[in-house]
Amino acid sequence: MYLLCLCILLIGNTGLFSQDTPAMHILYTANLSGALEDCGCSDTIVGGMSRVSPFIRQFRQTHPHTLVVDGGDFLTSYTLPEVNRLMADFLSRTPYDAVNFGDQEFVESAAFLFAGPDSFAARIPFTSANLFNRTTAQRLALPVREMVVNHIPVRIIGLTSPAAFEFIRAPELNITNPEEVLLSLAPLAEHDRVLDVVLFHGEWEAAQGLLKNFPWIDVLICGHNQYLRYEKYPGSVLCESGLEGEYIGHLSVYSAADGWRFENEFLPITKDFPFDPHMQERVDRYNQELLKGLKPPEN
Repeated sequence: MYLLCLCILLIGNTGLFSQDTPAMHILYTANLSGALEDCGCSDTIVGGMSRVSPFIRQFRQTHPHTLVVDGGDFLTSYTLPEVNRLMADFLSRTPYDAVNFGDQEFVESAAFLFAGPDSFAARIPFTSANLFNRTTAQRLALPVREMVVNHIPVRIIGLTSPAAFEFIRAPELNITNPEEVLLSLAPLAEHDRVLDVVLFHGEWEAAQGLLKNFPWIDVLICGHNQYLRYEKYPGSVLCESGLEGEYIGHLSVYSAADGWRFENEFLPITKDFPFDPHMQERVDRYNQELLKGLKPPEN
């Protein structure tokens, strides 16, 4: 019921697009916070990864020219290893193009994501331009993910604010100032017709400052604040998609004479959208084991 069939129209071989139809789509999430399923908090809008994941897959089938990104905090803010393990696995099975690190990704320590040859870090397309391993001095992930969507070159840059680690500590990390990183990347932004997308995990006011200081950023997708919020700036947009997958952000990107034009909507994940049966089966099994552990012993 959410998905409309949109036709992408190329004009000749010039690389220009009709101003009436989107040149591409961006789906964005953040602050999923370990929400595996419907929390039972509402009769209508429910969220949960067991519904978010099939929604994204269905949207991409209907709209092949789609970029899917996450702004971070997909794990819980508490050390719940099995919940976090399920959530990371579900995320790895969802067709994301880029995922940023939030502070909650380190609630179980960095080893939770990075240990072993089949680690979650090897299966999730992380991007991080300013997080480094304190011991090895290596970046945790690719600083920039570059791709082409419907003939449009796209750069995705992941940044995490040091201030985001107020409650969850990550002693394994060195964190470079996000503005210093963006200064080093600014020369690359001079190329014409590149869509620059920054995934920023940090304070909303800091995100506003980044757009003011780096006007070459086209799209800034925020995480950490748990806002359902969208703001337009000259030539750019700033957005965040709320909490626990209750809404998925959807940006329609149009070609304009002076760059790009954006239209935003928040797509609600409601009870009538089907869940992924395999994911839900695993969640139900976890809940059953949890209930067994809570049951008082028989005398």
